[in-house]
Amino acid sequence: QQDRTPSGRCSVQAMSTLWTSSLSSSLVQRRRMPLSVLQECEVAQPYSESEALKPDRDAASGESVVVYTDDREAEETKTPRTLLGTLLGLLLGLCLHILAQGLAGLEKMARRVGLDRRRWSAKDKVVVITGASSGIGTSLARTYAAEGAKLSLVARRRADLERVCEECMALGASSAQAVVADISTEEGWAAVRGAVPAAVDLLVLNAGIAMGAPFVSLCEQNQAMGTMKRLMDVNYIGSVGVLNACMGSMRRAEGGVRLLVVSSVVGLVEGVPWRTGYAASKFALKGFFNTLRVELGISEPVPPTVTLAYPGAVNTPVNNARLGTGDGAVDLDLTKKSMSPDRCAAIMVAAHAVGRRDVFYSIDGTLAGAIKTRLLRHLAFF
Repeated sequence: QQDRTPSGRCSVQAMSTLWTSSLSSSLVQRRRMPLSVLQECEVAQPYSESEALKPDRDAASGESVVVYTDDREAEETKTPRTLLGTLLGLLLGLCLHILAQGLAGLEKMARRVGLDRRRWSAKDKVVVITGASSGIGTSLARTYAAEGAKLSLVARRRADLERVCEECMALGASSAQAVVADISTEEGWAAVRGAVPAAVDLLVLNAGIAMGAPFVSLCEQNQAMGTMKRLMDVNYIGSVGVLNACMGSMRRAEGGVRLLVVSSVVGLVEGVPWRTGYAASKFALKGFFNTLRVELGISEPVPPTVTLAYPGAVNTPVNNARLGTGDGAVDLDLTKKSMSPDRCAAIMVAAHAVGRRDVFYSIDGTLAGAIKTRLLRHLAFF
């Protein structure tokens, strides 16, 4: 009011000074000015085209005032906030899209590896089991017989094998044939290939032999290399040979390739003494079939189901016929802390039916042994 021109009007400099001082006090310019000042400066709508002047009464002085808003500054303030909100909205939408795609991918993967828990039934399915004349193999044959499977049982001992076939028929198997073959030889693989049907729904690779002597002791007796070779020929090469003989029939099966491989806890954790060659053969099975699972998942139209079971101490005759029983052999009494073969077979059959990749057992059939198995998988020492 003091800086007036001779005509009594407010100078541009005065209004500029007034406006600049107002800007310095707030980012969003919303001010109350005396109405008389605005009228003398001939300002009817000084800064806003959208908001008309609304006279008001100042509570302190009682003078009429008008509230005005600087739309230019308000827009400059709102623009970054609007942009930030837009970016946040786009980011949220992108995250939701990625989450939806991820869930769809997980669902697809679950279907591929069988984790959707749809139970596979062996009724009227062709099931080939190696090492079926005793131990876990016999228990597996009985379990699948109770489900009504068509069994082809492979082993070397004819009398024992025919006895198991009779038991399986009594338990409800659709059929049971005995295939006498040594799976460590080419003749044995040919016998399996000639005996199995055109389509094999499930191949159970169970046959194996054990050992129980320190490697140094075997070296001193000049038995080391013969023992190592025999273990690999039966436990690893024999399993791969039977797989090779049955692969064509398995690929023709309606449900795709299904494999149940009986390994050992010794092929899962490292450092179990007196089992050097046996551990090597079981670790070979693990490496081979884990890789095969990936290959079949890529090449086959129907996703494969490959289950590896790692039993601990099971009360079977396998240790009675183990290699390395001469001087330096270790007594392996599995009658005190061990699992029954029927219980062991029931666990792995149920796990394979729902598509489990791995089945982990207790080392000695006890709860403490189960905890120890899981610790050893990560710590790898006793």
